[in-house]
Amino acid sequence: MQPDELLTSSQVCQILSITRPTLYHWIKERRLRPWKVIGEGSTHLFLRTGLELKRLKKYSGEKASPTASAIGLAERAIANILIYTHDRTVNDRIMPLLKAQGCHVVSVKTPLQLAHAIHRSSPEIMVLDLDLTQDASWEILAGVKEAAADPGALAPAILILSSSESTPDDAARALKQGAWDFIRKPIVDTVFLARFKWTLKRRLWTEMKPSQGETTIESHDNCLTLDPERRLLEIRSGPNDKQSIVAHLTPKELGLLSLFLQRPGRIFSKQLLLEIVWGYAAGIKSRTVDRHIENLRIKLRPQQYRIETHYGLGYSFTDNLPPKQV
Repeated sequence: MQPDELLTSSQVCQILSITRPTLYHWIKERRLRPWKVIGEGSTHLFLRTGLELKRLKKYSGEKASPTASAIGLAERAIANILIYTHDRTVNDRIMPLLKAQGCHVVSVKTPLQLAHAIHRSSPEIMVLDLDLTQDASWEILAGVKEAAADPGALAPAILILSSSESTPDDAARALKQGAWDFIRKPIVDTVFLARFKWTLKRRLWTEMKPSQGETTIESHDNCLTLDPERRLLEIRSGPNDKQSIVAHLTPKELGLLSLFLQRPGRIFSKQLLLEIVWGYAAGIKSRTVDRHIENLRIKLRPQQYRIETHYGLGYSFTDNLPPKQV
């Protein structure tokens, strides 16, 4: 067997232009069969000849799965990404990479479209393809910062792609003016993904803290109130219930619940939770996340149902009471 006949999950997602949730859904529905499953079932290898591209692409026009139809892709995606580039080659290069990471991606070509998309899509990360040797690009960067300024929300992270003619001074100036990271073209996929993942993790870390001027994090229905400073969680059975149960959380449980409360509905893979909450801890296996989720559910009673398990994908947090409890 030749090495190029074997494909990883990421390569399959790039070839088919799909997200990991879609890939795992196809596996679960037996529309796509892995050649080999490694470890605890989270790593798959595929044979290039077994993809059956036409049959899989035809499926995308069929009725959506219950999960996908109930909650849109943008709400389930790990992050909303906005790309600004007039270079189709750049767009075709990075969009599949971002989708393969489970992101919802919107791409625009003009400054006017960019301004509208910032308000319409509420991106967490913006990838801006700018020629920083031109004054017009600096004007676009300033306009993006102004358009994205919202006192009630976290500012989106800005990742700049710049031409090979850009200088270190250009990079320093961009970072001083609010860019989170800076990459010179030509784009190298591995470098771009590493920089993007680092930017994403930094953006998610900022959400594990209360908003400015607040000391607690609450669920939308006010049934859960988290005090990160004291690691205390108040649990009420209903929004109008004045009595509460108080639970003391461990540091890792605090990190998990803080992230869930700030991003309800988003599916977090075990690997991403390990990287964000545990911080690249060496030797930690995905079962560590499972055990902490299990302990957190026990402490959340009677609201333990809020942490949902998604087979092959990870975990999400629902911020709504079931109809029978409303």
